[in-house]
Amino acid sequence: MRETAARGFADREAAGRRLADLLRGADGPAPVVLGLPRGGVPVAAEVARALGAPLDAVVQRARAELADLPRVHQPVLLIVGAEDRSVLDLNRAAQAGLGGPSELVVVPGATHLFDEPGALEEFAETAARWLLARLA
Repeated sequence: MRETAARGFADREAAGRRLADLLRGADGPAPVVLGLPRGGVPVAAEVARALGAPLDAVVQRARAELADLPRVHQPVLLIVGAEDRSVLDLNRAAQAGLGGPSELVVVPGATHLFDEPGALEEFAETAARWLLARLA
């Protein structure tokens, strides 16, 4: 397993297995496993598998992970910038192939990195509202 100081784990599945090892045997209620943007979807999938827990929800933003989405049957929130047209098309195609409920939110004026004024805040607020509604 290769770890890097700047990025953590180069292999996200290995990171998920390592996190599951750390969580295994922890006291407390049943885990809630969420897949979040920036590499968290493959990590969450591994944690859920290793712990025998459901993958409760997925919030998706990145391009590379879209190929993994057809295996997901949990609720999925796809957030994409309106100006990132190629990724918007990829998200629409990924959404059509999902096995569970999904929502696609397009942030007006935003590009892939959501670095326009207010875009990242809108992304975060949208994701937070969506997650809170599912965890209530």
